[in-house]
Amino acid sequence: MKIYFLFLVTCLFLFHANFVYAKENHSDLLEKSTNITDEIKYDFPSIQNKKITIDIKKINEGSAEAKKYPIKGYVIVIDPEKLQNVSYFELKGLFAHEFSHLEQYSKMSWLQLGFFAILYSVSDDFKKRVERKTDMTVIEKGFGRELLAFREYRLRTGSEQDKKALIDHYLSLEEIRNLTKTSQFYK
Repeated sequence: MKIYFLFLVTCLFLFHANFVYAKENHSDLLEKSTNITDEIKYDFPSIQNKKITIDIKKINEGSAEAKKYPIKGYVIVIDPEKLQNVSYFELKGLFAHEFSHLEQYSKMSWLQLGFFAILYSVSDDFKKRVERKTDMTVIEKGFGRELLAFREYRLRTGSEQDKKALIDHYLSLEEIRNLTKTSQFYK
């Protein structure tokens, strides 16, 4: 019983310490992210009235992840170490991409979302189709310039692993430029 209690207290302390660290050391990033969320949510009708939580924590691949949980709901996780010195404009491109994922998840049943998550994690071809379609949706919604700015930022600042993932799975800079120029939704 004492070991269980000690374990529980340690977990609560670590959770609290991590939460305080995230809030104190990354308040500027969190504030920018919250402002962007409020600004762009109306461009994503199926989730505009949903609560979207922004979590700050380390991510192994990429700089952000969009998630949907049964109780917690919609979450965008951002990695502050990979977003150092990101501009508001660039960050808006990232959030438009992640919101496009959330909008896609909002249209899936839990069973469909489960199959989607499994396929995404085991199939590079499926992951590439999903990410390229998500980029195209971002452009169609009028955030092509922001997406381009963010992609350029990540190709300058990302790890070799992150750069490889961007090149292998997402629209190229040239594709984003061309699609943004021809998009009727260009803002």
